[in-house]
Amino acid sequence: MTAERVPRRISFRLEGSRQDAGLVRVQDFVDWLENALVCLRHLERAIPGRSETIYRVSKLSLGSATVEIEARSEADQHSSASAIVDGFLQGAEAIKKGKLAETPFDAETKTAFARLLTPLRRQLRGVTISADSAEVALRAEQASSLVVQERVQAVSVGSYSGFIDALNVHKQPVFYLYPTSGPVRILCEFDQGLLDDLRGAIKRYTTVFGAIEYPGESPFPSRIVVERVEINPPEEQLPTLRGLYGSAPGLTRGLDSVTYVRRQRDAET
Repeated sequence: MTAERVPRRISFRLEGSRQDAGLVRVQDFVDWLENALVCLRHLERAIPGRSETIYRVSKLSLGSATVEIEARSEADQHSSASAIVDGFLQGAEAIKKGKLAETPFDAETKTAFARLLTPLRRQLRGVTISADSAEVALRAEQASSLVVQERVQAVSVGSYSGFIDALNVHKQPVFYLYPTSGPVRILCEFDQGLLDDLRGAIKRYTTVFGAIEYPGESPFPSRIVVERVEINPPEEQLPTLRGLYGSAPGLTRGLDSVTYVRRQRDAET
């Protein structure tokens, strides 16, 4: 019998500076909590087929201020909530090790994690992040050594396919492409002239063409500058193997199928 999933809880214990006798300044507390929520929301949006996740304060204490947040996604038995908490721990651990740029998160999510360190550059001395038995401690000295910017190692002109979502036309027009394998999502920039085509492509399996950027040693792209899009037909309109039967008469030139396939495989003449 499968155990019932329960909401996940993640806590943040903040330590103020010696100057403040260990007490946490209000602005540092607010900034940390606000930036943490932004990270959680970015992680939530990256989950395919996600359910809405609600975040509630389940515990709050003073002194070295501690806040515990409960993440709930009841529609999928808290599966999305659990993945979000795990993702937050992954990002925090990457910050601690100075390897945030190497995580599989998209550039916006990495930037959101980097902003967690803002109060640690002021009067906040440290933050301990806990969930279940996992614990990650961040210190003020780590705030000055974090490298977030990804270096583009290769650019190619080609195509990539996936489902289009999150179309945004404010400032720089962008959307996200969600491939069926590989990266969770890819940031795509486009010219306003493609707007009508993209509106028709929302939630549909689409191939985008343009300049594809690959960061570091990653085999997956981080950004595509899109020149054109091609909406692929839905699965029910694609030909089946049965439908292809008899579509190429004379292909084997009189050979039985086994011999024909063997010759193609072995390049016999």
